[in-house]
Amino acid sequence: MNTMHSMTHTWLWSLIFFICRCRAGGVGRGGGIDVGTGGGIDVGTGGGIDVGRAGGIDVGRAGGIDVGRAGGIDVGRAGGIDVGGAEGIDVGGAGGIDVGRAGGIDVGTGGGIDVGRAGGIDVGTAGGIDVGRAGGIDVGRAGGIDVGTAGGIDVGRAGGIDVGRAGGIDVGTGGGIDVGRAEGIDVGTAGGIDVGRAGGIDVGTAGGIDVGTGGGIDVGRAGGIDVGRAGGIDVGTGGGIDVGRAEGIDVGTAGGIDVGRAGGIDVGRAGGIDVGTGGGIDVGTGGGIDVGTGGGIDVGRAGGIDVGRAGGIDVGTGGGIDVGTAGGIDVGTAGGIDVGRAGGIDVGTAGGIDVGRAGGIDVGTGGGIDVGGGGCQCGREGRLFGWPR
Repeated sequence: MNTMHSMTHTWLWSLIFFICRCRAGGVGRGGGIDVGTGGGIDVGTGGGIDVGRAGGIDVGRAGGIDVGRAGGIDVGRAGGIDVGGAEGIDVGGAGGIDVGRAGGIDVGTGGGIDVGRAGGIDVGTAGGIDVGRAGGIDVGRAGGIDVGTAGGIDVGRAGGIDVGRAGGIDVGTGGGIDVGRAEGIDVGTAGGIDVGRAGGIDVGTAGGIDVGTGGGIDVGRAGGIDVGRAGGIDVGTGGGIDVGRAEGIDVGTAGGIDVGRAGGIDVGRAGGIDVGTGGGIDVGTGGGIDVGTGGGIDVGRAGGIDVGRAGGIDVGTGGGIDVGTAGGIDVGTAGGIDVGRAGGIDVGTAGGIDVGRAGGIDVGTGGGIDVGGGGCQCGREGRLFGWPR
């Protein structure tokens, strides 16, 4: 009896000592936290987890990490966070997640990452964020997601990415964003999405991309934007869409592209814009559409192209503009339509082409203009070049 009492007493004091160390600042310079196959880490209402210079956090098959109201998770220079099979990471009211220079965040087959009211997620210079089959990433009111120079963000089959009111998503020079089958990317009222040199944005079969009132979407040198079957791209009142040198924008079977008051769409050297069977392209009051040297614009069965007050449509040296069976092309009060060397303009069975007060239509050396059931109208000072002889 005395032996059992002594063992219980020793175990209880060891547990209290571990929890106190988590709350007071965690583990020191070199050690990490390793939890076995069933348990997790649960930190109370004020403390957080701080792991030193080299260690990381490894939680087994079923347990997760739950940090209370104010604390966060801080992992040092080399370690990362690895959570097992079923649970995820939940950080409370004010703290965030900060992973050092080399480690990343890996969440297993069922859990996700949930960061509270003010904190964000910051991953260092080499690691990325990988969330398993069902969970997503949810960042609260003010924080964002910042991934370093090589890693990307990969969310599994069902989860999405939701960033709150002010934060954005910034992925470094090598990684991209890949979101699974059912949800999309939602960025709040001020932040945008910035993907580095090589990665792109790939959203699955149902979700779309929604960026708030101030941010835009900027994809680097080689990546593009690919949105699945039903979702579209919606950018708020200030940002635009800028896609790099090699790939373009591909939107699935129902969604369209909607850019707000000031931003436009700029696609690089070779990629084009392809919108599926139901959506169209709508650009606000200041921006236009600029497609590079090889790609064109292809809009599906029902959508059209609508460019606001000042912007126009400029398609490069190889691509053309193809609008489906119902929508047309409407360019605002100053911009025109300029199609390069080989492509033409083809509008379907019901829509027409309407260019505003000052812009004209210029089609290059090989393409023509084919309008289905609608007409072709240029404004007060508009010019019409390249009409088929």
